[in-house]
Amino acid sequence: MTSVAPIADKYLFSNGMAIPFTPQYFERIQPTDATDTATMISRFKNEGYIHLPGFLSEKEVLDVREAYFKMFEAVILKKGTTPREGIFSGTFQFSPYRHGLPDHPASTFVQSEVFTHFTRNEKLRKLSESIMGEELSLLQRIPIRHFYNNTGVASCAHADFTYLDRGTQRLISIWIPLGDVSLDTGGIIYLKDSNNVDQDSLRTQLNRNKKPEKDQRPITADLKAIADATGKPWMYTDFKAGDIILHSPFIIHGTLDCNMETMRLSTDIRYASVKEEHDPRWSAHWRADDGY
Repeated sequence: MTSVAPIADKYLFSNGMAIPFTPQYFERIQPTDATDTATMISRFKNEGYIHLPGFLSEKEVLDVREAYFKMFEAVILKKGTTPREGIFSGTFQFSPYRHGLPDHPASTFVQSEVFTHFTRNEKLRKLSESIMGEELSLLQRIPIRHFYNNTGVASCAHADFTYLDRGTQRLISIWIPLGDVSLDTGGIIYLKDSNNVDQDSLRTQLNRNKKPEKDQRPITADLKAIADATGKPWMYTDFKAGDIILHSPFIIHGTLDCNMETMRLSTDIRYASVKEEHDPRWSAHWRADDGY
């Protein structure tokens, strides 16, 4: 899959809101060589993220995808397609807003043997330790994200530490697409050079004329507005099964809407320093109703 360059007549969407796919708003992520530790450390420190294409086995990633979609009734799959492909039929078995709640397969899947084996890959831990320069442990709370075509649901602009602020700041996150994820399938994107942005001021600026939201942790759902306010573009790429991207707990990021038949499935795992206390809310399995 080749990343397309920004073009003037195309729009992308996040939470149903349009953002022009132009050089003003989007800039392509440059991949990093996983064997070049010095460059990985430098880019993580200076840019806040590292994209490593093909770091994991494509087969193993697709095995996880297949196992997840096998937990659903065939009604969600397009006729003639397989769970491994994960092509949406247009008919829901569950409301997309039930995702991860107790009666939804995602809440069971995060405790399954196949998912546990995949997310506890020692290769991922060793990679993270080489970048952080210290011994790390995996946080138990590991979400799985499932997005459908044309629902207008995506992750708002946020920084991870907003959700992990009762423990160490010595953290690293790994976002793993469980299948190919193009821009139009709803990939993750990063606000350029946003590691040191004053997020509280930005949140106030962007929401000055809006009613207070129940959850104040996201910065905004309007990705165009935050790019306009900061003068910074969103960093993007098209992901293939086997790719990973690592990011700091302070960089601002979000996701785009899934506007393709291919359902977007992903997970994000986090490691923390063994020398410092961890946020206790992340010591149990993920549930969509756990509040964080």
